[in-house]
Amino acid sequence: MEIYSVNGDFYMSYDLAVIKSAGTHFKIKKHELDETEHLEVDSDKEKIWINDEAGREYQVEFDATYSFHEEEHFSEAYFDCDIDNIQVNGHSIVSLNLSSYILKDIKREVFSMADNICNEKLNDIL
Repeated sequence: MEIYSVNGDFYMSYDLAVIKSAGTHFKIKKHELDETEHLEVDSDKEKIWINDEAGREYQVEFDATYSFHEEEHFSEAYFDCDIDNIQVNGHSIVSLNLSSYILKDIKREVFSMADNICNEKLNDIL
């Protein structure tokens, strides 16, 4: 979809942009608008990504440290996971200023994957 700007104001109609620029020294600039509005966070067993409506994928990566804990008096063993530095396409989610909606979905997938890795590590030991 094309949109037009005149002195920083944007219009969907070329004719309206022409009218707004009439009698000024401002030129009409044409821009191609990416109409992608819906993003979806998805994952498989090995990776997490964000899909847009055009089918493009944006990789989600994170750093995690896993530590094994054993409690003798409870006869329990478990792995603890600390997640740090979640990134989308190599950029920290802290610096990206993403909406709370997509952040919630990203974090849910990251924590789910980390939890699955902890369970796999525990099963390997037992």
